[in-house]
Amino acid sequence: MRAIFVDLDNDLDEIAVEVEMLGLALDTHKATKQTLAPHMFWLAIGGLASGIVRFTPGANA
Repeated sequence: MRAIFVDLDNDLDEIAVEVEMLGLALDTHKATKQTLAPHMFWLAIGGLASGIVRFTPGANA
């Protein structure tokens, strides 16, 4: 296998892991958003937004 394809395969694996983490974070947020203090709610939304931006690099322009 050529090196470029190994790199691409590794990148796709990393993306899959991060997508799974984003999904888990969203589930956690949905389950706890009513009980969070305002500053923790703000931090949770910021974390979710940061995760989304990683997969949509040109969409926030």
